[in-house]
Amino acid sequence: EVLTKPIPARKKIGYLPENAPIYPDMRICDYLKFVARIRGLGRAEQARAITRTAEQCGLTDRLLQTVGSLSKGYRQRVGLAQALLHSPKILILDEPTTGLDPNQIVEIRNLIRELGKTRTVVLSTHILSEVRATCDRVIIIHRGQLVADGSTDDVAAIAAGGQLIQVEFAPGKVEARREDLQTAISNISGVQQVHVRVSSTPQHHLFEVVADRDVRSDLFQLSAHQGVILLELARGASSLEEVFRRLTDG
Repeated sequence: EVLTKPIPARKKIGYLPENAPIYPDMRICDYLKFVARIRGLGRAEQARAITRTAEQCGLTDRLLQTVGSLSKGYRQRVGLAQALLHSPKILILDEPTTGLDPNQIVEIRNLIRELGKTRTVVLSTHILSEVRATCDRVIIIHRGQLVADGSTDDVAAIAAGGQLIQVEFAPGKVEARREDLQTAISNISGVQQVHVRVSSTPQHHLFEVVADRDVRSDLFQLSAHQGVILLELARGASSLEEVFRRLTDG
């Protein structure tokens, strides 16, 4: 219980804030030993914990380097290592990839996914592409209220109000008008909304369909009936940025 027994609760939690709490003038091994002592680990336990976390975070061959000589990506690894020293059941990370280059971002993402196999990782971020690339479950909070909770696909479906399907038509035997196609799609059973999207080719007609069931077979039959070519038919996936806007705007 966090409120009545805060110290035992904190012993189960590892935390990496956005700006890693590291001392640039210390060697990595000395810094991790310092953190291990703060965590109350015994001498033998300290050595085992440092060896284990250095291996987990890819720091084994850098333990004698000073923290200040490391790249931003490796400093983040040191921050992760200090959060893991006491083998917490819950790891809380706040914007762990801020300021990293693309290669470092991929490395940290892979490390976070690997850590998530053996413990709960709570990732707090406003970079929503990071969420889709890293997380199994998404929670969106707006003004203190929980507005979405589920997998990325589930949250996208909740925000859209149903299944998202993207369909694109091209002129075939006839050159059907966009308005006629939109009306025909709207008349399919289960379709709730039809949004016109801008296609890369002016002659093509691209729609995002929201339905309470999978209507892809109906859209396929519609293309044959209308005499148009079906270029694309796939379950759509709103970006998390778009989902976030829908759930929090106003």
